[in-house]
Amino acid sequence: MSQLTEQQREAVYSIDKNVLVSAGAGSGKTHVLVERYIEVLRSNPELTVADIVAVTFTKKAASEMRTRLKARFQALKDESQGEESQRWLLCVADIDGARIGTIHSLCDSILKSFPVEGGVDPKFEVLDDIERAELCEDSISEALRDAISNRGVEHDLLDLFSIDEVKGWLLDILNSSLQFGEVIDKMGDTSDEAMKERFEKLLLWARKRAICQIVSDPLWSVALAHVLENPWKPGTDLEDIRQAYAALAEGIDRASLLETVTEESWSYVYGLFEHPSPGNKGGKEAMDLRHKMKDLKMAVDKAVKKVPSGLKESDTEAFHLIRAFVSMAKRTIEIYERKKKIVHKLDYDDLIRYTFDALNQPGSPARQHFNDSLRAILVDEFQDTNATQARLVASLAGEKTRLFLIGDDKQSIYKFQGADVSNFNEWKNALNGAPSNVCIDFLQGEKNVIPLNKSFRSHPDLVHGVNAIFADLLDPGADPQIYRASFESLNPHRERIVDTERTEVLYFDSSITENVEQKKAFETELICQWIEEKVRLQIPIQLKDGSASRPARFGDFAILVQKNDHFASLEESLTRHAIPFVTLGGKSFLMRQEVFDIENLLRFLDNEFDSHSLLGALRSPLFSITDDIIHQLVTDEGNPRNPNIWELLCRVSDQKKPGFEVCRQAVAHLRKLKESAQLRTLGELIREILTLTDYDTVLLSSKNGRQRSRNVWKLVQLATANESLSPGDFARRLSLMREHRVKQADAPLQTDDVVKLMTIHASKGLEFPVVILPFLSSKIDPRYKKLLFHKQYGIALNTDRSVSASKDKDQNTPSWFQLVKLVDTDMEAEEKKRLLYVAMTRPRDYLALFIDSNQTSRFNSFSAWLYDHLVPADYAGDERITFDLSDGSKVALRRYEPVPKLPAEVESLSLIEELDEAKKVLKLDLIEPILDSEATLRAPTSRRITPGKHGVQLDARLVGTYFHSLMEHMLVRLEKPQRWLFEEVALSQGDWASHPDVVEHLVRQGERWIDKFYDSDLFLLMKNARRRLHEIPYFSYVDEGLEDKRPDLLIEDKDGEWHLVDYKIDSFPIANLDAQAAEHLPQMLGYVRDLRSITGINCTAHLFFANHGLLHKLKAEVLST
Repeated sequence: MSQLTEQQREAVYSIDKNVLVSAGAGSGKTHVLVERYIEVLRSNPELTVADIVAVTFTKKAASEMRTRLKARFQALKDESQGEESQRWLLCVADIDGARIGTIHSLCDSILKSFPVEGGVDPKFEVLDDIERAELCEDSISEALRDAISNRGVEHDLLDLFSIDEVKGWLLDILNSSLQFGEVIDKMGDTSDEAMKERFEKLLLWARKRAICQIVSDPLWSVALAHVLENPWKPGTDLEDIRQAYAALAEGIDRASLLETVTEESWSYVYGLFEHPSPGNKGGKEAMDLRHKMKDLKMAVDKAVKKVPSGLKESDTEAFHLIRAFVSMAKRTIEIYERKKKIVHKLDYDDLIRYTFDALNQPGSPARQHFNDSLRAILVDEFQDTNATQARLVASLAGEKTRLFLIGDDKQSIYKFQGADVSNFNEWKNALNGAPSNVCIDFLQGEKNVIPLNKSFRSHPDLVHGVNAIFADLLDPGADPQIYRASFESLNPHRERIVDTERTEVLYFDSSITENVEQKKAFETELICQWIEEKVRLQIPIQLKDGSASRPARFGDFAILVQKNDHFASLEESLTRHAIPFVTLGGKSFLMRQEVFDIENLLRFLDNEFDSHSLLGALRSPLFSITDDIIHQLVTDEGNPRNPNIWELLCRVSDQKKPGFEVCRQAVAHLRKLKESAQLRTLGELIREILTLTDYDTVLLSSKNGRQRSRNVWKLVQLATANESLSPGDFARRLSLMREHRVKQADAPLQTDDVVKLMTIHASKGLEFPVVILPFLSSKIDPRYKKLLFHKQYGIALNTDRSVSASKDKDQNTPSWFQLVKLVDTDMEAEEKKRLLYVAMTRPRDYLALFIDSNQTSRFNSFSAWLYDHLVPADYAGDERITFDLSDGSKVALRRYEPVPKLPAEVESLSLIEELDEAKKVLKLDLIEPILDSEATLRAPTSRRITPGKHGVQLDARLVGTYFHSLMEHMLVRLEKPQRWLFEEVALSQGDWASHPDVVEHLVRQGERWIDKFYDSDLFLLMKNARRRLHEIPYFSYVDEGLEDKRPDLLIEDKDGEWHLVDYKIDSFPIANLDAQAAEHLPQMLGYVRDLRSITGINCTAHLFFANHGLLHKLKAEVLST
């Protein structure tokens, strides 16, 4: 992407204009941002990096931008000479101090430079998460105490709602104080009259929305045409009903064309909503007409049932309590502000609030400074800002400053963090000259909006598929709203190199169980099966530069989920299948058992009377003392009734009681650690704990051991950053962090060749060769809340006290809350559509969507939105089909079911299990070898027959191993390999095959073998197989000791029958086939007998004679003897 596209060139070189760039997924947004930054400097030699501000969404993005700029500056220095070269060298030196960072880091620097204008202490600090959480809790408690003691209007709130409910709401307000301030500013008056007026305006929107939903229902137009064109017998009741339905439905069609909904136009909707059903009038002859009339009524009922007809008595109480809550929220904020001033600290919202005030006060010297000095302001991820942040950044712009805003409204997915996609759309309209609530008159120069819609990331079929689906999903229809993203099609940059389906829909049925967790486990098993299948087939992955492709490996796969609670079942299944993986996010680091173990020990080291913590440490892998020993220790005669566990441990250790040897070792370690706790720093103490107890080694050998080991070393790092704390204080800090939900991710692992698990939110900005989207049927409705607030609609409270299970569950809900909930639900649904867009634009080469055929009826789910696009109406559900989605984009759809497991497959595929009865040990390795992985040679079994004397004159063991390596490492794909691969496998045999003549001889022989293989029955058997298991190793006890056995190949054919194949390179005349096969009969009898005993399956045994390309089936009667 070194060459700029026409759109990119316009975005980069229009430095004299204020520009908003709408950048689609994978369109080179960061590249454009960096080149724009450089172009500002290149076109204005007098400028330095100090004259530019760049705002990024995260610290990581800021760091990446610095790195890219430094590399470009270095390249420009090398390309130029003289003063110009020195100028770029100066840029390299200055870039680390450039204003490139998050909005909060920018505000921090402004307030530090202009503390008086901001009204802050020049030495202010930012609250850490624990400090802030404690201040919030204290402020809320004080506000509630005041409300209870004063018994004013705020007390009425506590009469209806529980204290815990109100506490939760007030915490939401403190966590979203900027957004709450916007809501209060926009609402203004909250009197009954003002609220009624607000209700009437919102009711018009709800009615317009309902009409749009009715006429956009796919059944509506068809049903209306049928009702209009098929009159019934004159004078009959059915004809009267038909005429009424037709008149009302036509009225609704006309109403949909109006800008606003009048009472008259709404009367058509409500008339059809309340009109009686045709019932069974007209008999069988009128069945089609009745069905179409019912379709009309159903479309109306579905859209109208949630629209209230007017205000209720409960709204008066709700309005009163809204005022009470606003009063209490303001009181809580005032208390919180006072407490922060006492400790001279700010929170992150304060950074923005005080900076905004400093820049917007009359005659602000801070604003004047930036207006005069800045020439360019660049804002990345603009769709994730809100109105206050956008206005703050814009206020830095002076007469010579140009704004550059870049983002994608279709990827705005952080509403829960305060992001507001309507801000992006308002600025887009303003810069386009369209009506907008944003005033940009202060901006000098031309204004422009530029799209970037060429996708450099994804395969063309994936791009066209996304276009086809989201052109429909993001279509606003007749109801455009400022909080909705506008769809712009992407154009693929990549070429179709391999013509194969890139989107695969795996259609499965989970109805075998009603248990939600079992449904998850069922789906995750299918996901693991699909990953193994793709790795085994070695699907081609195109290199990023497009020069070539390589086989897929585990590190190419990413599984993206909507919620953290989806990780557990995926982790269990991946572990069971021995698929390497890393979870990026998910369960908090602070909630990991290994952290609890160390925390318990630290508590004890701080207080030896803390028996509860000591018990936790003793039972953990730190000391591995069993419950039986602990029970015996505590219940031993002569012990006090409420014993101190530490004293009991010391007593049995000093008395050297038999059976308590493990306790003596624990006491020795604990005494040493108690001494160290007085002498060592916190980080050194935890390091000693890990070394002394071998805890790290124990973790490494456990399930998910690498991650757990990394986590304890992250704990060491966290302890080192808190050296001033005692062990007990550090343990209490961990507990507080957990209590206040301070975010701490697991320690990072190397992710080179492991499957990545992450949420869709965490995947934003990333890309992966293969993306899997599971759990698409998960309900996406927002969680039920009694308090809703947003600047789009204001604030609402649900005062419904009833727990009635009546059909009309909203009968006691205030109408104002019902309307607000309609808007909020619509906003949430739009955000979830954008979340799905982000997920489906992450893959470079392949996308897999798992759709549960038993869950597709859910309206508010990803699968429901995708179903009509990805599952044809005539799909029978039991075959594999391929169809075109858009512009030649092919989608493969197939019924996907679990492959039946061998009875011997156990929890861990790497487990070696001893079977007493047969005295055998079995190890099944179901992971197929990867083509480009390092070759692993195994010693031949004692029963392997070598070639006869008339064979090739090379070491027989070398030749046999070479052929087995070819079959194992090259035929997974079942494609004829190139010559260099023959050479690589030959050279991998070690020193004995390093001579060029030997390599050449092996390669020629290998090519002959492989040619014969492709003409053999074995190739057909493998090609059509359901499963191929290469080299099934197990051990068998014989008189001489333990014998290693390895049948070469186990195949399950398409009919579910099993075939055992062993490769032979014997050289013999074909006339002697039976005699030659008889030499191997004892070996094959042993294999068949062993597998029948261990797994319970009966195999058909075959010998594959490579020199003849012959698959020889051993007779059943011989094997049965």
